[in-house]
Amino acid sequence: MAGLAGLAGCSKAPETSGAPAAGGGGGGDAVCPAKDFKDPGGSFALKVDPVLTKVPEPCITVGKGENLAFSYNGPEKEKPGTLSYQAYYVDPNGAVLNITGGSMMGDGAGNYTMDAKFSTSGAQGRPGFLEIFATTDAKVGADGITGTNKSVGLIPVKYAIAP
Repeated sequence: MAGLAGLAGCSKAPETSGAPAAGGGGGGDAVCPAKDFKDPGGSFALKVDPVLTKVPEPCITVGKGENLAFSYNGPEKEKPGTLSYQAYYVDPNGAVLNITGGSMMGDGAGNYTMDAKFSTSGAQGRPGFLEIFATTDAKVGADGITGTNKSVGLIPVKYAIAP
């Protein structure tokens, strides 16, 4: 857990769930966190906001339906209506590519889970990231669903894609 605090720039490491992935691989495969990727705007700096008090281990292998657990404990006025995620992988040329995103299931007490099943074959064996978002002030109106969406985590992962 101390490694996560240093990796993510947190002052206090959140509780982690899941086993870390095994290392290995050359040419960028199975290297986690991803090292050589194109990020000219600095959008993929690893982080875990202190409002996330439980996150998966860094570099956990995902993609075949693993159940990942998160806990959110921010200020009461900022309790999210939902946590959501965006999944990315790094291709062999260093490009960061979007896989998919979605909402997590919540229990109403700040605990959320997601089933990490992905079918993008280009991500197989590749390093990547899960970006976690908290949506607050959600409202349904004439303009659809609105709210404030804030990135609260960018966690390194490795992909093993479901057949």
